[in-house]
Amino acid sequence: MLPMNVFLKAVIDHPRIEIGDYTYASDFDPPADLSGWQARIAPYIFPHSHERLIIGKFGQFAHGVRFITASANHKMDGISTYPFAIHDRERIMGYPASLPTGKDTIVGQDVWIGMNALIMPGATIGNGAIVGAGSVVRGAVPDYAIVTGNPATVVRMRCDDPAIARINAVAWWDW
Repeated sequence: MLPMNVFLKAVIDHPRIEIGDYTYASDFDPPADLSGWQARIAPYIFPHSHERLIIGKFGQFAHGVRFITASANHKMDGISTYPFAIHDRERIMGYPASLPTGKDTIVGQDVWIGMNALIMPGATIGNGAIVGAGSVVRGAVPDYAIVTGNPATVVRMRCDDPAIARINAVAWWDW
């Protein structure tokens, strides 16, 4: 394996993140310590977060891919969005519970995510999808779609519906 690539399951041990076998990330400036990969790809998911990040098998993540999970949010129901509690040791632990509960972010099997793509809270990326470089994904990406842009939209499908159904039925990633 190249020194800038890492199998994420081997280096990320986090109670709110699940990563399938053989999914790897590549970075031109990898973290000095292997334990830094979690903060590199998903900096805002914490052990006390409500949401999860679920990533399938055989994923490929290019340099700069980031998963922005719901715990990155701030309260929006007051006069200010400033998170005053994070600077107060006595109130910090109660702050996460005051945030709206976010949805899980889910990435299917055999997904390729291009350089500097952002995957927003609650996004769902289907099996075999390709996310173009610099794209911002929110909502759902269908199985075997190629998406680009901000917001990411389907450019084309990699195969037709019958082929997608056959590939998903075969589920080669579970062999």
